Amino acid sequence: MDKKTNKPQLHQSHLALLYRCGYKFSLVVLNGEREPQTTPLIIGTGTHAANAKNLQNKIDKGSLLDKSIVEDVARDSFLAAWDNSPVVLNEEEKFLGMKRAKGAAMDQTIDCSKAYHYDVAPNIQPISVEKKFVIEAQGYDYDFAGQIDVDEDKKTPDKETCPGETIIGDGIRDTKTRKTNLGQQEVDCSEQYTFYALYKWLESGKKKVPDFVAQDSIIKPTKTRAAYCVSHYSRREIKDFVVAFRRFNQACKIIRAGMFTPASPSDYLCTPEFCGFFASGRCPYVNKDRPLNKKPKKVKQEGWKDGRTKDDIIKGLTTAAKLNDD
Repeated sequence: MDKKTNKPQLHQSHLALLYRCGYKFSLVVLNGEREPQTTPLIIGTGTHAANAKNLQNKIDKGSLLDKSIVEDVARDSFLAAWDNSPVVLNEEEKFLGMKRAKGAAMDQTIDCSKAYHYDVAPNIQPISVEKKFVIEAQGYDYDFAGQIDVDEDKKTPDKETCPGETIIGDGIRDTKTRKTNLGQQEVDCSEQYTFYALYKWLESGKKKVPDFVAQDSIIKPTKTRAAYCVSHYSRREIKDFVVAFRRFNQACKIIRAGMFTPASPSDYLCTPEFCGFFASGRCPYVNKDRPLNKKPKKVKQEGWKDGRTKDDIIKGLTTAAKLNDD
């Protein structure tokens, strides 16, 4: 654990990508291709950077940054991410145009960062931010690596983000920017938090499993409401670690076999909005020209090609049935 090795590393995001879309995994992780950026990815990057700097100030100086500074950091982080590589727009953003789409995405980034600043950050008691780690997986082709958004030691109850439950002790937090709240199940089933808790358990010398894992979801603003945050808490146990490494073992076998299955076309992430390869036309496993999220037009059938109406058809069937009875 935390040892320097020459083995390649798999991150939880890599595993999640492998499970969801093996083709995209092969392009990004194995071939080193950069996914074309979409606005949701850039909003998440800018928001994450602002939140991290805000909490680091709380660690260093005992207080959060002023709102105006949070806004500045969010704006600068967004612009840096936007300029990092070309951006692929979805159909709605193309209608707005590049300039307006960029402005709208930047405003969302600032709003999400402010929501976190007011709703979540005051209740967090961070020890470290963006802590990188490596778990040496002996006997595997890869080591496991990750980065914990917030390592927390909660000395006092947190009734605001988790009403009705007293959350005290050491834990791990992660932040997601979401269009909608995916609920408690996302945190309970997340393999990401299992591996992060596994690292903390190994770091303690296998003496203590973290008291909690938490996800702070920032729900993006819409035309009718502001951005807001929802926090969900969960726990992990040693049985979860065993299952996680079984899945890690299977992932290594899949990679070695080189059988990379593309995502299901019904997956909400297999859309131009969330996949840069889809949006740019790079993926051969999707029809990028198929209209998405559009209701099919209702077709009114007035008559058949031979001139018969529906009533004529029914009458003919009824007559045929009588002849058969005779």
